[in-house]
Amino acid sequence: MIEPNDEHATGESAELVGDEYVFEAAASFAQQRLWFLDQLEPGLAVYNINFAIELNGALDEGALQAALDFLVARHESLRTTFDRPDQEPVQVIADIGHLPLEIIDAEAMDREVLDAQLHQLIHLPFDLSRGPLLHVYLLRRGPDEHTLLFVIHHIIADAWSLDIFYRELVSAYTAALNNSTPELPVLAIQCADHAEWQRDWLAGDQLQKQVDYWQSQLADAPALLELPLDRMRPRIQTHNGATIETLLPAKLAGELKQLAQRSGCTLFILYLAAFNVLLGRY
Repeated sequence: MIEPNDEHATGESAELVGDEYVFEAAASFAQQRLWFLDQLEPGLAVYNINFAIELNGALDEGALQAALDFLVARHESLRTTFDRPDQEPVQVIADIGHLPLEIIDAEAMDREVLDAQLHQLIHLPFDLSRGPLLHVYLLRRGPDEHTLLFVIHHIIADAWSLDIFYRELVSAYTAALNNSTPELPVLAIQCADHAEWQRDWLAGDQLQKQVDYWQSQLADAPALLELPLDRMRPRIQTHNGATIETLLPAKLAGELKQLAQRSGCTLFILYLAAFNVLLGRY
């Protein structure tokens, strides 16, 4: 059997609910923002993150389910929901968890119907007060052909997290096939540990320092940002959008990475700064 580590984040308070314990911990500021947006416009799927994997070859569904359960036990965020006992959102972390692998028979679906099915699944809204906040669908397209779809709410994960999740899932699945333990490092901290550290750090003089900085930086900012638009905005925001992709030459990409390193920032922040320069021109 695969056994995860059985540690909980510091600063959590345990409570017996039904037949299991749950642990409450402060939400991070990012989680607090996402929770507020969900309260403001409930039932939206704009903060759903998804990725799909095409699987070809023999698949052991039992080993895949075991791997998912291992990851749920390993990562508290995957068994976390959100409540507001005092009007402030808190993380509610279940002591145990199970992530059901939802199997869909897609063998009779052509590509167009399959894509429509995937589109429908990735736009199903989450209820942040009820878990899990990760859905895993296995679409059987044939005896040795499957599509594995993951849909997770941004409040418990980001794109970086999904890369870690995928690598650990492969390791856990391989271990489950061999009835062994995944060779993964023990987690030193959990998401709730980071939230606690963040709130302890961003308080008092440090908080005032940050507030003073941004008040100074934004002192002369316009109250309303008037950008030229190519069409009228709808009265009700639809969140419909599109993506424009482009490839940068390898030489330019390398130079941008070096510039980001010299500036002590990530590529995302560098690109965002460039975008801000473009907005400034308009």
